[in-house]
Amino acid sequence: MAFFGTNGVRGIANEYITPQLAVDVAKSLGTYMGSKGTIAIGRDTRMSGDMLKSAAIAGALSAGLTVIDLGTAPVPAVQYYVRDHADAGIMITASHNPREYNGIKLIAGDGSEFSREGESEVEKIYYSKQFASANWDKTGDLRTANDANEYYIQGVIDHVDAENIREKRLKVVADTGCGAGSVTLPFMLQRLGCEVITINAQLDGTFPWRNPEPTPDVLTELAEIVRTTGADMGVAQDGDADRAVFVDENGDFIDEEVLLAMMAKYILSRKKGVIVTPV
Repeated sequence: MAFFGTNGVRGIANEYITPQLAVDVAKSLGTYMGSKGTIAIGRDTRMSGDMLKSAAIAGALSAGLTVIDLGTAPVPAVQYYVRDHADAGIMITASHNPREYNGIKLIAGDGSEFSREGESEVEKIYYSKQFASANWDKTGDLRTANDANEYYIQGVIDHVDAENIREKRLKVVADTGCGAGSVTLPFMLQRLGCEVITINAQLDGTFPWRNPEPTPDVLTELAEIVRTTGADMGVAQDGDADRAVFVDENGDFIDEEVLLAMMAKYILSRKKGVIVTPV
């Protein structure tokens, strides 16, 4: 049976996604990496996040890896940090799944998702239970990085036309859904000169006000606030902020297929080429 799904392994926390599973996945990754190198690990805001992150850290250290703890961070922030500062990464997240779920996502050294081939090798090690175990004097070092979210925010700002955005003086309503985007999106928008109204921006892994998946039916509050405040747009994120959806100035939801077409049109206007997208 395949262990990793389309985006890591997910299940109900402390039933299927247990601390032992997190230890063993991290040990498997460390074994796959030859007990050498550095990984960065982050988590979203789910209640079981600290438990599973701590377990994964222990497993990676046991296998001899150096671990950088990034704390609570969006998936893109962890990926961006891994690309420049680590050899691989682990994200403790269940993305848009309901609050009782959690999961483990592996990140490749270039910041992209782990390849299917790489996941297959890690999976074989996981099922074999033939884990590398470092000698007592070769267990890994644990470090903490408090700048991963700032590094990501600045990275995004550096890759957009920041001055053009600032000149627009946009009013934006940001619904981060009590998820990991709460530590990045409002601050990023403010530094881009936007007037920002936040809702659901507290870190709360019970997701008390809406489901983590930002579908139109749970974004009625966002749409209403956009309309009543005269905002230019609204943006909502899922639990680990690797997805954003938008409503326009009238509070109308913009279909994600339309967003894809808009982004493709913009990119191709700047550089001709081929757009690759998953189906």
